[in-house]
Amino acid sequence: ATTATIVNASGIREVVPANTARIDYSTGNGMILVEPQRTNLVFPSATATTQTRAVTAQAYTLSFYGTGNVVLSGAFSGTLNGTGTNNRVTLTFTSTAGNLTLTVNGSVTNWQLEAGINATSLIPTTTGAVTRNADIISKTGISDLIGQTEGSAYFEIDFNEIANAGFRTFFSLEGNIVNQFSGFFVSTSNNGNNIQYAGIIFNLTQGIHKVVCSYSQSTNQRKLYVDGVLRATSTHTNFLSTITSISLGSRINPYAGFATDRPQNGSFKSFALYKTALTDTQAIQLTTLW
Repeated sequence: ATTATIVNASGIREVVPANTARIDYSTGNGMILVEPQRTNLVFPSATATTQTRAVTAQAYTLSFYGTGNVVLSGAFSGTLNGTGTNNRVTLTFTSTAGNLTLTVNGSVTNWQLEAGINATSLIPTTTGAVTRNADIISKTGISDLIGQTEGSAYFEIDFNEIANAGFRTFFSLEGNIVNQFSGFFVSTSNNGNNIQYAGIIFNLTQGIHKVVCSYSQSTNQRKLYVDGVLRATSTHTNFLSTITSISLGSRINPYAGFATDRPQNGSFKSFALYKTALTDTQAIQLTTLW
């Protein structure tokens, strides 16, 4: 619901309007960004100037482009050195509560200070801090496109979140809010890097992963395939009467115990939904990294 930035196919940073999927090429291949809400605390962002910001005791990430450096003092002590005009450098640190002074030396451009364990896409600022809303991608009223008694979901994601992160979702198939935990969602839990498929758990590393999750009412089975290997099989009997919605990067229906939907922090390179449960051979072939 807010504007946000991408690096386009020509390598130029541009602003994307609100309510528009962000196809980003910063890694070389076009991928849809799915990022959590973040706030850039330093301003202006275009050209850095020395300043002091109030911070709390938590993780922050500083990033910028250029050949200069930023010296941090006060709530945290350290230095982040630039490596080139077109190179983005980052520093993740845990501060104490208080004032953080950022002393700028040399060329420091397009800089960002955000609460979180990684740098997200640039949030432009001018005269004050600016917040970019979370990316939430969903489609409802598509029960005819979703396998109601069996199916498979495939996605390839550039995974960034490795820390205590609360509940974050890769994708979900949903009916109404009462039945949203029907067993068709893939998420990370409090451990941040555990991929979970309704009780099936597998640890992810940071980077590119290919995943297939299949379900079959006739066999009462769910299967999780990650990077060319069948990781786990589990029994599942609580199927929804109708699956009407799909969500990428977050849940459509936030559970009462959580706040707003918390998106998975990463980039979707591809996604596909099948109305049949793929065979082991098909799923392994589809998820093999190459």
